[in-house]
Amino acid sequence: MKVRDKTYDLNEPVIRIRDLHLAFGTHKVLDGFDLTLHKREDLAVLGKSGSGKSVLIKCIIGLLQPDSGSIEVLGNDVSDIEHHALDQVRARVGFLFQSNALYDSMTVRENLEFPLRRHWIQLTPEESEAMVMEALGNVGLAETVDLMPSELSGGMRKRIALARTLIPDHGPRPHHEPGDQRPHGGDIREVPHQLHHHIPRHEMRGTNLRKRGRAAQRQVPRHGDRG
Repeated sequence: MKVRDKTYDLNEPVIRIRDLHLAFGTHKVLDGFDLTLHKREDLAVLGKSGSGKSVLIKCIIGLLQPDSGSIEVLGNDVSDIEHHALDQVRARVGFLFQSNALYDSMTVRENLEFPLRRHWIQLTPEESEAMVMEALGNVGLAETVDLMPSELSGGMRKRIALARTLIPDHGPRPHHEPGDQRPHGGDIREVPHQLHHHIPRHEMRGTNLRKRGRAAQRQVPRHGDRG
C-alpha cells in the first residue's frame, strides 16, 4: 500500500484510532481504545504512569503492532502500509521527546537540519537554512543557532526540540510529558498553544494525570479506555 498524497481530504481526521487492543502476555495495555485527532486540534491523553500513553504513541507511528483495531495517520492505515511508505508518513510527524533527544555533538543548526538529511527531501543549502531559521524564530531562539546543547538551559533545549518538530512538515506532533521548564519567563507547555495561531499544527500529547493536560483544547482519559 502506498502513502497517501499530502492533499488528503482536509475534512478527514489527522489521526483516527478505533477499537485498539494490545496486551503484553496477560497484561492488557490498550483495551478497546478510541481516539480522533482533528485538524488544528491540541489534544491531551491523560493517564497515570504505566497506563499505556507511550505504548499508544509507538502504535501510532508503527513501532508496535496492536493485536487488533485500526490506526489511520493522515489518511494512511499504518498497520497496512509497506516500510518505505511508512517512513514517508513518519517524516510528516514531528516528535517531542520527554528528554528532548538533542544530539550533544551537534550545534542547534545541525540538530534541526538532521531530519532534513535523513529523509528523501531535496533542498538547497539556502532552503535548509531558511527552514531552520524559521523554526527557531517560531520558538523565539533564533540567536542560539550556532550554540551547542550544553550551552543551553533546560527550557531552551525543550524549545529547540519543539522547533525540530516543525521541520520538515506541519503534520501531527505526538509527545510525552511536555515538561514544566519556564524559559523566557513562560511555561513550555504554552509554546505550542502560541504557535497555533500561525502554524497549521495538530498535536497529541501524553501527560500524567496530576498535570491535567494544561493548555490542551481537549482531554482524553487513558483509564477506562474509551476516548
